[in-house]
Amino acid sequence: MSVSLPFINLESGAFTVPKSRFVLTVNRNIIIVFYTSYEVEMENCLVAKVESSSPLQLIAKGATLLGDGFKIVVLGSALRLIVDKSSISAKSISLDTSQATAKGIEKNQISGDSYTWVFTSVHDSAPKYLNISNHDFELKANRVIDDWMQLVPKVLPKRQAMVDQCWWTLGVNTIEIKVPLQNKKEKVVSVVVPSKIGYVGLWQWDTYFICLGLAHANVRMALELLDIALYDCGDGQLPDVIHEHGVLASSRDLPIADCARLEAAGSQSGSRGPVPLTKPPLGAWAANRLIKDLPEEKKQYWIKKWYPILVANSRWWMNQTMGEYPIYAHPYSSGLDDCPIFDGALPVISPDLLAYLENQVEILESWAVELELSSGSDLSSDRLFLKDTRKKLHALLQNLFNKDLGMFKPVIPGQESAPRTIVSLLACFAGGLTDIEKNALAADIENSQTFASDFGLTTVARNEATYVPNRMWRGPVWINTNYLVAEGMERSGFSELAKHLREKTMYALETAGGPMEHFHPDNGQRAESATVNFAWSAALYIDLAVMEAKEQHE
Repeated sequence: MSVSLPFINLESGAFTVPKSRFVLTVNRNIIIVFYTSYEVEMENCLVAKVESSSPLQLIAKGATLLGDGFKIVVLGSALRLIVDKSSISAKSISLDTSQATAKGIEKNQISGDSYTWVFTSVHDSAPKYLNISNHDFELKANRVIDDWMQLVPKVLPKRQAMVDQCWWTLGVNTIEIKVPLQNKKEKVVSVVVPSKIGYVGLWQWDTYFICLGLAHANVRMALELLDIALYDCGDGQLPDVIHEHGVLASSRDLPIADCARLEAAGSQSGSRGPVPLTKPPLGAWAANRLIKDLPEEKKQYWIKKWYPILVANSRWWMNQTMGEYPIYAHPYSSGLDDCPIFDGALPVISPDLLAYLENQVEILESWAVELELSSGSDLSSDRLFLKDTRKKLHALLQNLFNKDLGMFKPVIPGQESAPRTIVSLLACFAGGLTDIEKNALAADIENSQTFASDFGLTTVARNEATYVPNRMWRGPVWINTNYLVAEGMERSGFSELAKHLREKTMYALETAGGPMEHFHPDNGQRAESATVNFAWSAALYIDLAVMEAKEQHE
């Protein structure tokens, strides 16, 4: 029996299934079918429109959308529209492909007891399920969802419905892509993308968060996903994105639309010529979380594999500097694309980067000790680099604290001032701050004139001129920054504050009705600039709900 999916709202969300690029949305009485690809706008992904002359009443069960007299079933690279010939209401259903813009989609019609149209992607090297009955096609399709949903982590009853939805979100954001390997060959792998609406690729730091949720019921998939993300570009740099056409590791390879958006927003990112594109150094943090409960042999396997990659990555960051400070040379490398700290000149010295790096080298120090004990290797040179780097980063971070402002202040070339944004709060991530610094951050976190909201932390302080509650990183609440600040404040001894922030984070998803990309800080609804079915929001909600359930059980 196929699983019911009561949380799907096609008016404000989307319907899709694991390992498929087909995505369905609804506009009044029209079901719109897309086939999404990396960096292709949705208007260029249109496959078909299914229109009803009467109001649509749709039910999602498994991989099937049930309507009055028809159903749409999705299985991998195939989609079937099945209309019941005997149903009176079926006469009100029409299929329109005249405006299709998606590339490589074939349409066929199958004769039988029902009117059946089959859409398949020619990009699938071995098109499947063309010659089976509608009944068998639907059984196979629904089994994919049923098998995935059987893995849902169990949490407190008050959180279970949202965890069900979040687990579904992780599953349906799975696609298959051909990725490059270190030996210059390619391999087809399953990855979880941030969202099939707008983010059809493997983004490095999205993956770090996605893995944490996946690991609670599919640790093997989480480990494999992280292993793909830790792709060394050759000099220690990790790429921003791994996608179906290769990797994005330089600003010269950015899509034209991205460059245009940055220029229109006033960014000076194009004025310095090509620069490396990456994401914040959270690789060791995510890896350490994934391996901590593994059997010792498997734990040592992954440490041995990832240690040299992440040490090289730490060295790479320490060579991307302005003076002694590691820098963000491009807004995208921060993950906070349109944060106001990037409104001026580049590069920018930012406290969050120093804290992330300090945390990374501290973890790698502990790994070096483990490797020496388990394998007898001499890693004294690495350990010296990691120890010295950790101390240096901590001192540099301390230098950024401004007592008069009570904040860790980014350094923007040519500017004396800097806006108060989430990057200042993220200075807590590595721990080890002074009482004055910790108390200043706690005051900001709890102050409704700066960052506090019922749903967590705004990404720009409310009393800043650049605060815009509906625009990406200029005001809305993001789940990952809530999560990272909570962990940092926990590490800093503010356990109760961290607990409240985690509760607010879960409340955001519950208020909005699902894992949105980001949330309006005043009402908790999806912010205007946010996409839906967002994987890291889903993954971190799962992780927080599992953490909460374990704490209550203990």
